Amino acid sequence: MPQQSASTLPAILVALATVVSMLTLPWPVTVILMALSGYLFPPAALAEGILADVLYYSGHGILAGTCIGAALAVFMFAVRHFVKTRII
Repeated sequence: MPQQSASTLPAILVALATVVSMLTLPWPVTVILMALSGYLFPPAALAEGILADVLYYSGHGILAGTCIGAALAVFMFAVRHFVKTRII
């Protein structure tokens, strides 16, 4: 069995909590969990945004979940880069 890094398990748990919150909790909680998940693993925010659109898209208008997920992913890539290089 391959050994996982120390940061992999929290990222998986937060991503699963975000998916569960899409089904059970109000949207502000989901957005906060999506941001936390995006910080731990930036592509997760985009995947969760796409999942939100798959679950709740009504057939007209913009894909808000995908747009929010993409914006969070880009923002979190930048934040992780700045934190890693200690610019922030």
